[in-house]
Amino acid sequence: MPSGRQQIMDRVLVILPAITIANGYNTDVAYVTETAHQYNELKPKEIPALVPVDLDEERDMVAFPTGSSYGQRGILTLRISAVVYDRQNDTRTKRLNLMRDVEKALLNDATLAALGVDIEPTRIITDDGTIQYYSMWDQFFSITYYYNRTDGG
Repeated sequence: MPSGRQQIMDRVLVILPAITIANGYNTDVAYVTETAHQYNELKPKEIPALVPVDLDEERDMVAFPTGSSYGQRGILTLRISAVVYDRQNDTRTKRLNLMRDVEKALLNDATLAALGVDIEPTRIITDDGTIQYYSMWDQFFSITYYYNRTDGG
């Protein structure tokens, strides 16, 4: 059976490409990859782009939420790097829409919730508008999940 961390990331890689206007979002995500890219390496048809990466994780032993036994708790940091482009150099609306879409997609996914995870948006770091026509940022989420210690996380 895949680890909890793997299941979470596998699901994130299904959720993010489904961010489309047809699915009720404000943005049509063009490209999702786990391979980091510089904005100028992306083709125009690949923007808006999202790059999810599972980062650091804290682990400790806890009583399972059901109270029936002890197990492990993992608190995983997820970073989603994003890039948008606008020919009129007005990226603010596109940036805000995609930020909201990513948060909405992760916090409201029933399959991810069924994995027994708790997701909390923690911070956003932007590029401060330093590159004309582009906007890039990192969104961070804290994902708490529980697993049986005999299986590993």
